[in-house]
Amino acid sequence: MLLRLADAIEEADTVLAPRLTQSAVEEVVARVPPEWAPEAHRYTAYFMARLEEPRAFVEEALRARAQHL
Repeated sequence: MLLRLADAIEEADTVLAPRLTQSAVEEVVARVPPEWAPEAHRYTAYFMARLEEPRAFVEEALRARAQHL
């Protein structure tokens, strides 16, 4: 629904992805209550891997946006 409003996906990725450092991701993951995700510490590696280029979710968002315009 919001993809039609997202006209700067690649630019946002270029600017924002470098801000998600490992320490930032670790800080956020550390705030997940243990009862929500007992092994939340494993998410740090998952999210860091998703931040490696090429970021598949950027391409997927661009494809989805193109289909819905």
